[in-house]
Amino acid sequence: MPRIVTPLSMSLLAFLTAPVVAFGTYDLLAFQPHRAEMHALLEGADPAERNPPESLRKVLHTAHSPAQVGSHVSRLLLAKLGPKEGGTLLLHIRGMLWYALVNLHFSEAEREALFLALSPMGEGHFGYAAASPSINGVALHSVSVEQAARLVTISKSPSGYLANPERLVQSASRLAERAENAP
Repeated sequence: MPRIVTPLSMSLLAFLTAPVVAFGTYDLLAFQPHRAEMHALLEGADPAERNPPESLRKVLHTAHSPAQVGSHVSRLLLAKLGPKEGGTLLLHIRGMLWYALVNLHFSEAEREALFLALSPMGEGHFGYAAASPSINGVALHSVSVEQAARLVTISKSPSGYLANPERLVQSASRLAERAENAP
């Protein structure tokens, strides 16, 4: 029995540590080389995206959980900075790894700022600060709850909502009402 225990425990230890080593290796070789670019994107964000007004923060938290924000940010960063080759399975695996690494290396406030700065907003706009003047007629730092709801709604499907203003108004109104009634 003792002769079996040692190889079995060594095999179990290898089985348990291999994913951790693989994750760390992927972090070092595939994610870390892009950290400077990611921080440049964060530093290049509009001040109102790095420190959003309370109205926008309230609507954003009503519409998206922190996990959804992290997932969106990881997809945006991967599309902008990550490798493009590979099949569907590889793309999904990369997406899961980048999601874990974005959540590991960036604070919730940094993920939120990247979300606001990188989100496609339609009509050639990227980021809430770039879109707010044309959509709401005011700078991002001055948006009301209703205007913030309009931006958050558009970011979910820019082409769908911008092509159907009536649907945009209805969805944004429901979101603004939910945000106003949120604790």
